[in-house]
Amino acid sequence: DESGCADWQIGNANMLVLRAAKQAVDAADGSTVRRALMLANVYGGALLRGDHFRSLVAVCGELVPLLESFSGELDLRQLKLAQARGLRMCGNRKEACRLFESLVTTLKSTSERSSAYLNLALGYRSQKMENEAVDAARECMKIEPKSPDALQAKAIVITIASDAGEERDAKLRAAEL
Repeated sequence: DESGCADWQIGNANMLVLRAAKQAVDAADGSTVRRALMLANVYGGALLRGDHFRSLVAVCGELVPLLESFSGELDLRQLKLAQARGLRMCGNRKEACRLFESLVTTLKSTSERSSAYLNLALGYRSQKMENEAVDAARECMKIEPKSPDALQAKAIVITIASDAGEERDAKLRAAEL
């Protein structure tokens, strides 16, 4: 949760979480694997809140395939959502958008879907994919119209429309000369 954690502390915590998940998967015990997944979700959330995005991406990059190798039913959406947020914040926007796209329609809670659509809009916008950004922002606004996510999504739509208007005006001025 703290942004001032030393790298060695995060590295140690990464190793503990990974070890717990590996031991649980190796034991093939469903309840132990679910507990390891809960630990991974809590840890991923703490890394997000502490702005440790690179560590989050690294640990999720190992945890997700490990947990996917378990033969039982697991809900990895929360962990993958944290991974996608980390990817976007680290500048790996294409991969983040692909992950958000695969998750957004499967998320159960409105706040998670709203947040995923907003992050998708931000990822598209940073890639200069304005139409996709506007579509994702509008989906976010439909889910919870009065939420902070919807307000930020509305700002994205307005900014993109404003930028398009300024670009159009500049082209018209250039054509007049």
